[in-house]
Amino acid sequence: RNFSNQKNIDDFNVAIIGAGTIGLSIAENLLQEASKLSIPATEVKITIIAEEFYDKTTSYGSGGLWEPYQIAGTPSEKVNEWGKESFDHFSKLFYGPDAALAGVALCTAYSLLESHEDHSLPTWRHIVPNFKSLFPEDILKLGLPSKYVAGYTFGTFVVDQKYYMKYQMSKLKAANLKFVTKRVHNIKTFLTEENFDCVVNCTGLGALTAVKDESMYPIRGQVLRVSAPWVKDVWFFGTSYVIPNVDSVVLGGTAQKGDFDLRVRASDTARILQNVSQVLPALKTAPLQGAWVGLRPGRAPLRLDSEIVEATNGKEQRLLAHCYGHGGSGITLSMGCAGQVVRDHILPFLKRRKAFPLAAKTAKVMSKL
Repeated sequence: RNFSNQKNIDDFNVAIIGAGTIGLSIAENLLQEASKLSIPATEVKITIIAEEFYDKTTSYGSGGLWEPYQIAGTPSEKVNEWGKESFDHFSKLFYGPDAALAGVALCTAYSLLESHEDHSLPTWRHIVPNFKSLFPEDILKLGLPSKYVAGYTFGTFVVDQKYYMKYQMSKLKAANLKFVTKRVHNIKTFLTEENFDCVVNCTGLGALTAVKDESMYPIRGQVLRVSAPWVKDVWFFGTSYVIPNVDSVVLGGTAQKGDFDLRVRASDTARILQNVSQVLPALKTAPLQGAWVGLRPGRAPLRLDSEIVEATNGKEQRLLAHCYGHGGSGITLSMGCAGQVVRDHILPFLKRRKAFPLAAKTAKVMSKL
């Protein structure tokens, strides 16, 4: 199938493969940046292509918390740079008129540590408000179990994906983006055969097959959603977490590397409830809304780069950008990574294309992380 047969020489046709939080954020960022450059919206034509959308994506089932998590192998400087841009984006949403529509809430988070755990402070602490170390006397005042001897607390955003993804998709549809349900088996073949100037690979774990990236691995996450409206704060302790969303509270979790099993396991459900109830006992009998399993896209480091690919006619250059492997930090890094993909990869190619639409063949690789 050819997606864009009627191609105007002034048009810049972009296909984003993947409709999770990374793909949607890149589409949103590209529209914003093109507008800043006074490039008419009618000339940047974006199509989001994915096998699954909205509530079928891994992003949808996540707790939606801003905090770097399960992102091994990516330099902390880059994580913090991308994380801050995302944090600032959610802050603008929270203090703007669309906070309720976007499902963005400002919460206090508590991370509790036992004596045998690493007590070093996170490198991202300068990004968040009200960061404070917790000492034994603080934990005692909070009425928490005595086995917790240290920790920290901070302000952060919870971005409920049920609301946020709908909000993003509504904005993109209003801008006349196309949404196509299709599985792309091989991205390079797709790029050379279809009529797109640029393809952005946001396939997450799908990169295992779409670009044959064998460094990808699943990090299986099982969570429960319960009705617990009295829980307003975020809690982390051991392998457990409690994250309040708009209509539920998310209880986790698991981080089982290399595990592709998407079935809900009763043993994981029992362990999650047992663990969270050690800190918040009422959660053990909170009404259960449901259990869910998602496979976080693991990679060390995450991939953010681009390359030039020749079309099958040998006369055109096309850009293939990659942005995947965010582990459990898709929400946390979404707008930061989107900004870099757009500013450092897509827009430079777009500017050259508009200045020299029939430019000769040049370098193979644009830049890498």
